[in-house]
Amino acid sequence: MLEILALKVPSMDGVSLLGGKPRAAIFAEHSNQTGAMVRDRDFLYSWSKGNPFIADGEFLFDVRRDPQQRTNLAISRSEVSAAYAAKLDAWANGHRSRRGTEQWK
Repeated sequence: MLEILALKVPSMDGVSLLGGKPRAAIFAEHSNQTGAMVRDRDFLYSWSKGNPFIADGEFLFDVRRDPQQRTNLAISRSEVSAAYAAKLDAWANGHRSRRGTEQWK
């Protein structure tokens, strides 16, 4: 929006609405540090620990085949789960200083 209004755009995570390359993945974490997720066009991987609204554990969903996210593939597709966990760790290392704390996996 700032770009559309010809205002200075601060450096931040995001994509221009005026074009450009879309993100390969979206990352997020709970503000209370009880979980985080990464989603791309194929999978959604998340983990939760200590969140009163989401069960503890790792979750992996094939968003193309299971858009309602009903079947957790974290155990049966452990190699995919590990790859997405690594993506999430890499993101956290670059964006947050909490890596290695008790709450961050």
